[in-house]
Amino acid sequence: MAGAKIAFTEPIMKSGEQDGPGLRTCVFFKGCPLRCKWCSYPESQNLQPELAVFTSQCIRCGQFERFCPDVWRSEENTGSKSPVFNEYAWRATVCPGGGVRRIGERISAANVMAEVQRDASFYLEDGGITLTGGEPLFQSEMAEALLRLAQTE
Repeated sequence: MAGAKIAFTEPIMKSGEQDGPGLRTCVFFKGCPLRCKWCSYPESQNLQPELAVFTSQCIRCGQFERFCPDVWRSEENTGSKSPVFNEYAWRATVCPGGGVRRIGERISAANVMAEVQRDASFYLEDGGITLTGGEPLFQSEMAEALLRLAQTE
């Protein structure tokens, strides 16, 4: 099951205190088949990686010939075949203010687990890992692989 160990995930949040007992490491999944109007994390809905512009963090650094746009339509910035994505994706790696960021990346379950294990000393007896999203079951093979790794630890 080689495909089972790869998924798009969001950043891993350290020290979650509201997502289960004890201190938790929250792993955010990308992708959700629902489009709830009350979604508190709409950037997790699309399964593909995307770019986000956070205008409040843009410092107009001047390192690019053209300023980053203040806003763009989400269909323009999704996936590696998008011209906007290709034009601005590299900026996310060098943006000094964090005004342009990539949301989502491909990562293996083993690499996610290695990151989670860095927090193991803080879990004590009742902490652990929380899978959240998006919808973790939208990527059920990745969720299962992660939970199996967590169980062996």
